[in-house]
Amino acid sequence: MAGNVLETRIAVEGTRESNFGGSILYRIEALVRYDLHGHAQGRWMPASEVTSDRDLLTLRLVKPPTLCEVYWAHHHEENPNCLLK
Repeated sequence: MAGNVLETRIAVEGTRESNFGGSILYRIEALVRYDLHGHAQGRWMPASEVTSDRDLLTLRLVKPPTLCEVYWAHHHEENPNCLLK
């Protein structure tokens, strides 16, 4: 289902520890407006893979996206995701 991206941000998803130190994990989140069963929805949702490379995510947002494909696991409309276009 198509959605309109109103805003994006890079969010901290967590941390990863190893014997050689730690790293911070990031992902893009998008505030998306979309229609679900005739009702307008607006919510923040994941819009990228999780990565420790914040610069890569920043580069993806140089030109702010305006559209995304909204999807979710079967029968779990409460947990939507966004595939940026």
